[in-house]
Amino acid sequence: MEMYSLQEWHHPYGALLQNRKQNSAAHCIDETSTISKAHIFSLNSQHIVSFVRWGNLQENVFIVSRIEHVTYGSWSRVQADLNCMSDLVISATPWKYLINLCGQDLPIKTNGEIIEKLMSIQNQNIILSYPPSAAKKRRWLYQHEVGREIKKTARLKKKPQNITMFVGNTYIAVTRAFVNYVLSNFEIQQFFKWSEDTYSPDEHVWATIHNIHDVPGSTRSNGKTHILQVPVFSHLIKWRFLQDVDENREACAGMYRHNICVYGTGDLYWILRHPNHLFANKFDSAMDNTAVRCIEEYLRQKVMKKINFLPCKLEETIETATNNNVVDTTE
Repeated sequence: MEMYSLQEWHHPYGALLQNRKQNSAAHCIDETSTISKAHIFSLNSQHIVSFVRWGNLQENVFIVSRIEHVTYGSWSRVQADLNCMSDLVISATPWKYLINLCGQDLPIKTNGEIIEKLMSIQNQNIILSYPPSAAKKRRWLYQHEVGREIKKTARLKKKPQNITMFVGNTYIAVTRAFVNYVLSNFEIQQFFKWSEDTYSPDEHVWATIHNIHDVPGSTRSNGKTHILQVPVFSHLIKWRFLQDVDENREACAGMYRHNICVYGTGDLYWILRHPNHLFANKFDSAMDNTAVRCIEEYLRQKVMKKINFLPCKLEETIETATNNNVVDTTE
């Protein structure tokens, strides 16, 4: 029997998921599902049939009405998000925050804790935003063309008018007012149009909008690097480059994929030592199902028994996996 607090009933949030693997997405849905929450899937066109069959059986799960064929590094990634946002604003669920997830995310907080964290930031957005490096600036200096992959052309782009560029990532948690604003504001729509032929726009579009005056829930950056305006973080990510520059940082106990750690069981204690993060990225049950099951069981036990630590059996499982020296490799 599932039990929800009054706080969970009155403060629902929407989860926007983009994923190719039905099984991975199902894990994420299971751990974030409440009766008052909407989950919307954005999919590559070739995966739509199996997801529709599965999604139609799930409460509060629906497939985006406009399917994008997503090309890595292209505008289609942002367009898929916008399609989901457009559907969510007309959905029956009275959600107050939208959290952008992928199917390889898992929550590391209970639903009640996630809602408490979102309430604590008082209608602010969680968007990573910092000034771009010289390398990142090259992503929008030239026009790009999209075929089977995205390619840079020799054509220079004009700078966007009255906009200062910032960079971040696609993992955002934003208010409903923010979503309504970006879907309807003319200047934002013009900025979207300008961004369509840039490289990896999902890593600069939201960060830049976050610093535009009068955008609901957003704050102008103070110009410092890697600054979040709220004491809550959407995603916990273990980056390979941070391990490379600081050998004292804990290594990935699973394996690196696109320079991001796909967590192994030996990463769990590190993950749970971060009290201000809502989700962790990435997990893959095909690579280490024990890590996924441990997180799921931890949250389940926490809800039922109000525990704040890993149960004894899970501690033994983690110790065993760590002692087995899981190999850190690069895909």
